[in-house]
Amino acid sequence: MLALDRSPVPSGNWSRKIVYDAGVENYVTIATYETAPQADIALGRLRAEGIKARLADEHVAWIGYSLAVGGVKLQVPERNAESAKRILETDYSDELE
Repeated sequence: MLALDRSPVPSGNWSRKIVYDAGVENYVTIATYETAPQADIALGRLRAEGIKARLADEHVAWIGYSLAVGGVKLQVPERNAESAKRILETDYSDELE
């Protein structure tokens, strides 16, 4: 978690430096999508499997500029990246009738 350090500095002003809490998970991008609905489907798939996930730049996609920022990014905690990729690569189409 990010926190604002408000300890006084020698001049008497308040410091505005950001302090990094080592307990925060590092998220990595595992996939990129052109549209927000595509990304939402993948996000739902991961969450259904119990993997924490989030979208980055989704708001930009809804107004039509997703390609300008490199698409909608699907991010997971770094420790879950490999299993999340395997889940997304699993093809269930032959199970459908």
